[in-house]
Amino acid sequence: MKLYIVRHGQSEWNALHKVCGSTDSPLTEKGRAQAAETAALVAEMTKDEPIDLIIASPLSRALETGKAIQAACGGVPLITDDRIREINFGDNEGRDTRDPDFQAEKRIFPRRHPNGESMLGFTHRIYGFLEDILGCRFYTAMVEYIPRRTHLIVPEDMNI
Repeated sequence: MKLYIVRHGQSEWNALHKVCGSTDSPLTEKGRAQAAETAALVAEMTKDEPIDLIIASPLSRALETGKAIQAACGGVPLITDDRIREINFGDNEGRDTRDPDFQAEKRIFPRRHPNGESMLGFTHRIYGFLEDILGCRFYTAMVEYIPRRTHLIVPEDMNI
């Protein structure tokens, strides 16, 4: 199996240096242009070995990037999986990403962010997703189970 991992384009909160986490911050115009550029590159890169399935986070910034790639790659099936959304930073969402207190807090892996999740819980979620993908145990209502060879994943940030 081959996995491609693509980061979403710039979101509004990325541009403002705000902690996005699980908040649905849409793409900026620059982010849409980045998604289109990435889609063209992916289509060119995979023309001889096409992608079988695109799996995106359900948050709009990743889903819109995935849809751009889907269109550029000839309508490859695209599904969403909540397990690859960004970590829920809880009350920290919306804070400045450069805030030293936030930077220190996010390094304490077992501690749950207030009204959010811990890095350990987040990692557990991601590993469950990867086990399903790598073990070909991926079932959804949208796509029948078919052992696939090439997937493209559009998670939140680079959490995989």
